[in-house]
Amino acid sequence: MGCFGPIPSIARSAIHEARGRLERGGGNTGCDRLCGSPTIGLWLCAAWGASTPFVLHRFLIAMQFDDYRDLAEVEDSMWYFHALNQRMLLPLAQLAKQEVSILDAGCGTGGLIKALQHHDPLWKITGLDYSPVACDFARQRTTVAIKEGSIEALPFETKQFDAVVSADVICQIDDGSMALREFARVLKPGGILVINVAAYEWMRSYHDAQMDTRHRFRRSELASLLKQTGFEVTISSYANLLIFPLIIARRKIFVPANPSSDVKPYPPLIEAFCGSMAALEYGALSRGISLPAGNSVFIAARKLA
Repeated sequence: MGCFGPIPSIARSAIHEARGRLERGGGNTGCDRLCGSPTIGLWLCAAWGASTPFVLHRFLIAMQFDDYRDLAEVEDSMWYFHALNQRMLLPLAQLAKQEVSILDAGCGTGGLIKALQHHDPLWKITGLDYSPVACDFARQRTTVAIKEGSIEALPFETKQFDAVVSADVICQIDDGSMALREFARVLKPGGILVINVAAYEWMRSYHDAQMDTRHRFRRSELASLLKQTGFEVTISSYANLLIFPLIIARRKIFVPANPSSDVKPYPPLIEAFCGSMAALEYGALSRGISLPAGNSVFIAARKLA
């Protein structure tokens, strides 16, 4: 891969992000960061014309291009994202065949948006992400409007959306209640909010360091925050219960020698097993059965008038 096609615009976004992070005093972090290495062509694109103080930081941000590209590929194939997207769609069933507006708050490279578009073409979907690199990928992978911005200060009008979905995002900011207040602001009365987040602080591990997870929630904790923000909780469950013992074993007992994010391709047999476990859980959730534990918290709520 070199400096052709869509790469220059993404490289420019990487440079913009590098400069913004450096000026804010931030490091090379990101909600969707995975481990990867940049291609020579992209590094040259990102470093071209740079003054010396920015070269190293631009190199690190250029790495994010490959990270986001890898994430986009994994989103389309990994069992975890297939299960997550199906789960996020469950509370939206009542909006089927209606021309409603839905915000994906923290859309990353657009995997959930693609699932929403495929599920119901009538839905008008908008995506938002803090990273300009992720936004560029999402624009290329979907046909919806993508805005750059923060879930703590949404660049949208009050009472604009019929539903807001946010998958594995509010656990990556310091104060999740700020995002919940913003979700409530942009939702119409009676609007639907669907959230998935990492569960249990005692499960904090190398994976959270790679994914920039700031807080892992308990189900009761998130439900309480939602009620305080003016929501009525309609679904309150954990997720990824059946493979939870395996996750505990990997992250807490048999920790890899060189740990990285667990969001990556796995052998077909593992993918099939995890996918089948997730399908069993989906069957339970679709019948209104809440799971008592798991590696994720899954909650849906309705904004009170």
